[in-house]
Amino acid sequence: MNKLNTNQKRRLARAISRAASAELAARQAQLRLIRAERRVVAEEFEALRRIAIIISLPFLFLLCAIFSSFWFILIAEAIIKSAR
Repeated sequence: MNKLNTNQKRRLARAISRAASAELAARQAQLRLIRAERRVVAEEFEALRRIAIIISLPFLFLLCAIFSSFWFILIAEAIIKSAR
């Protein structure tokens, strides 16, 4: 087995250090990318949620009006029947 001299050991240590730094930088970049993607997805979800609320509110009011008139008709019929 070949033994490394001091200069070779120093170079090897620097190469290992650079490789570790590059790997750490790659992981940090990947985490930044994941955070950015999550932020974009959250913003898109929020926009879609707002659109859904805007679209569904008129239908909600319409359903409330329909059910209110339905209950009013039932109560009116019950009052009319009890008055006979």
